[in-house]
Amino acid sequence: MIKIKLLLLVASFSICACNQYLELKPDKTMVLPETEQDMQALLDNVNFMNAAESSLGEMAADNYYLTDNDWQSLDINDRELYIWGKDVFGTGWGSNYRTIMYANTVLETLEKNPSIDITARNRLRGGALFFRGNTLFQLAQLYMLPYDKDIAATAPGLPLKFTAAIDDPSVRSSMEKTYSQIEMDLREAAVLLPEEKPLFPTRPNKAAAFAGLARLHLVMADFEQAERFADSSLMLQATLIDYNQVINSETPFAPFNEETIFYSRFSGGGTLSQSYRKVDTTLYTMYADDDLRRTLFFREQDGHVYFKGNYDGQNTSALFNGITSAEMLLTKAECLARKGKSSEAWNVLSELLRSRYSNNNFNKVMPIGATNVLNFVLNERRKELLFRGIRWIDLRRLNKEENLATVLTRNVLGKEYILLPNSSRYVFLIPDDVIQQSGMEQNVR
Repeated sequence: MIKIKLLLLVASFSICACNQYLELKPDKTMVLPETEQDMQALLDNVNFMNAAESSLGEMAADNYYLTDNDWQSLDINDRELYIWGKDVFGTGWGSNYRTIMYANTVLETLEKNPSIDITARNRLRGGALFFRGNTLFQLAQLYMLPYDKDIAATAPGLPLKFTAAIDDPSVRSSMEKTYSQIEMDLREAAVLLPEEKPLFPTRPNKAAAFAGLARLHLVMADFEQAERFADSSLMLQATLIDYNQVINSETPFAPFNEETIFYSRFSGGGTLSQSYRKVDTTLYTMYADDDLRRTLFFREQDGHVYFKGNYDGQNTSALFNGITSAEMLLTKAECLARKGKSSEAWNVLSELLRSRYSNNNFNKVMPIGATNVLNFVLNERRKELLFRGIRWIDLRRLNKEENLATVLTRNVLGKEYILLPNSSRYVFLIPDDVIQQSGMEQNVR
């Protein structure tokens, strides 16, 4: 066993009165994980397990725009990222594989400690498998082609790591093996994790594992399974925030609110800094006057619109990208619509909209035709889940359907840049140092 010194973080949290933000209190002792408490503390390390996901997809998506001055103030990689340049290297690769390494550390330690009782063992193993599967899923949306069952057996996937040994060789698996591993991890996590709401929303439970499986099957266009898992998640946690009861302020949403199934956030930085990210004008006009998201999600200043609807409770670049019950309702509604169950889809969507419009004042008349119902659901998905990394994932999967494909445009210094549907630039380059050290196949961009 390769011994990795880890900072033992105690599993106690405190909410700071000034900003209502979760903090982990580090223990001063450096130890190897051995006990149940050690392993739980490792999984409770928010900075490594819940706040390490890359914001690359969100930075490349069309929720926002930059002024010329904003763009010129960025470093070269972020400039190229904004205009979908050819030589954009991904960020977050190392931190995501660190998350996987920590999950594997817990899995290995459990194997060496058979005396740990079954309840704790299931919780720890289930948690570690969730983090590994969820992290692989996030990486797949950045460093792999969009899922396609026709090429899955041969298309490059991700390196699959099953030990905590940092010097294990990195070899890319196939798309098929990567997605199979994600599913295996999340399915076992769903069996092992407890049903009850966890003490801290940074810990996954059964509802989070089901939600992860719903996300997975949605990008695979397996709508039967995606609906099934979304429904399973909602059966355990379906609470919605009634936006009629939310006080409009600079930070209207508290962290760890009742809609949160699983808490995570982007590592932050780059073009997602609050002063940079001006909300796309076309997106803003999608919100009707009676739509409470228009005032709770946005503020207007100096002729621009800025996003303030961060479920992290802060107006920073460390945006919430976790899983909510609202997302699962939208997933369920989309799947029902795609299966031709328009009335059922509309009923599910209406459940969400009642909590989003002023005094229940939304259009309750279902659009005529299955296609119109689906388009309505997708528009609501666009409006509800912005700045959570979901838009990039949705663009990749919807671009495979001609009638739902989107051409993205940016305008910088008088020049127009275009990202066409299914472009190779929907896949980021693996960091060059990783390629040099491992000899892995690089992505084509």
